[in-house]
Formats: sequence, C-alpha cells, structure tokens
Amino acid sequence: MSMSVIEGRRVTPSGEVLTLERLYRSYAPDVARWVSHLAGPGFDRDDLIQDVFLIVRDKLRDFRGDAPVRVWLFRITRKIVANERRRAWRRRLRFFGVDRRPDQEAPRDQWPSAPLDARERAADLHALLATLPERQRQTVILFELEELDTGSIAELMEVNPSTVRVWLHRARLALLRRVAARRRRGEPGATEPGATEP
Repeated sequence: MSMSVIEGRRVTPSGEVLTLERLYRSYAPDVARWVSHLAGPGFDRDDLIQDVFLIVRDKLRDFRGDAPVRVWLFRITRKIVANERRRAWRRRLRFFGVDRRPDQEAPRDQWPSAPLDARERAADLHALLATLPERQRQTVILFELEELDTGSIAELMEVNPSTVRVWLHRARLALLRRVAARRRRGEPGATEPGATEP
C-alpha cells in the first residue's frame, strides 16, 4: 500500500487523511487501555500516553502504511511501555543494590505483604506477570485483560496465530507453576493468575 504526503499529513490510497489530531481522537482510548494493561500499576499512565503520541507526531511523516494504523500504534505503545518498565526496573535495582535480572523472582523477603484490596491484588498479579518473558507477558495481557482473540493478538504482535497460542500456553503453565510454588512456601498473594483484574 502506498501513501502520499500532503502538507505534512499522510493520506492513504483510499483518501483517508492521517493527522495527529485524527489519530488521537480515534485511537487514544485503545492506547490508554494498552498502556494501563502493559505497564501495570505504579506507572504514570498519562505520561506514557503522551510519550506514545509524541512519537506518533514525530513518525507520522515516515509511516508508509505497511501495517494497519492500529498495529503501528500498538507497536509504538509496546516499545514505549517496555522501555519505561526497563528504566523502572534498573532504578529499583540501583535503589536496593540488587543485581538480578527482571525475569528472576524477587527473594521471599521482598514480596509485598498480603494483598488487602483489589489494587494490591492487581499489583500482585502484575508482579507475577513480570516474571514471564516479555512476549508471553504481553500475550497474556492482550488475551486476558484486553479480551482479544488469538487472531487479533497475532495481528497486533505481527506473528502467526499458532505462535500466539504457544506463547499463551507456555505463559499459563509458567504462571500456574509460580503460584503453586508460592502456595507451597506459604507466601502472600498466592492467588490464581487472572483471578483479579486491575
């Protein structure tokens, strides 16, 4: 699909004009939901949404239409959130002086106390999700929280639906194992994955 530029705006072959304002009006709710679910608690959602649309503004002239607009926006959102999560993780490691990779579980004495309300249960769920490889974590979030089917997830993540099903299966097994291990150790927050949504 080819696109043309008119006065700094992108125009699709069907004549649709893509401006920052139009993209924001059409897709801001989607981006806000993606940011909330992918980032989890403890992140400034509004700042991340703003960062996404700042990148959209800067990249709009280069958008060639090789992927649907929604996929392009999800790709930007995913990258912005992943970068912020990595920065936050590094800040925590520096603060606590811990040398540990993000995919390793925190020592038992660093687990939060038993969750008392929905917000704490959501934080606990996101802590469990954070132990997964990033693609699996995103797949679970899109399937369970965004309630997308595997075909839609495959389109957003630019992979085959069979790959999404494999990631989802592996992620569920990993989460169930982690929950079972936490129950055996008597750790707080040992609830079934997906039992609480943020």
